[in-house]
Amino acid sequence: MDGIGRIEISERLHELLKILIKIIEKDVNVNVAALSAQILKETAQKSRFAFASLAHRAFPVVFDKLKDKKAVLRDALVEFCDEAAVTTPLSAYSEAVITALGSKNPQTRQQTALFLSRFYAKNDAKTVEIDVVKQLVEHILKATNDADKEVREASLRIVASIQKSLGEA
Repeated sequence: MDGIGRIEISERLHELLKILIKIIEKDVNVNVAALSAQILKETAQKSRFAFASLAHRAFPVVFDKLKDKKAVLRDALVEFCDEAAVTTPLSAYSEAVITALGSKNPQTRQQTALFLSRFYAKNDAKTVEIDVVKQLVEHILKATNDADKEVREASLRIVASIQKSLGEA
């Protein structure tokens, strides 16, 4: 996909991308799932806002799969999350974020918190949705008291990123 500029998401491509999301969700082969995540990332990058309709479907699946300890899959999913977040507002998938922050798996909670910290670090007061911050703050604060050290540290990074993006006030 390196030589391709912008792409339109046709009905056929939309169906193929939904299949890739299902592959990430159900395939046990981490290399296949990682390749699917990379293709989705590239598509999100090339189609920009046209990808938004798929992003809200993909985030719950991807957040759940972030529990995988295999770096090849986890890194591909993290890259996809960062790229897909540009295509759609956080309010469109905030429920998926809340669910992932409350997951039983500490790896899912940690990676979701790290995603949010990267997301807010890239934004400023003009682009941050205050309503979504208010919706997430209770869950973020709950995660700062998590039993897992990595989850606590990642959650505190969110707080720092939000404070930085909104200003010190």
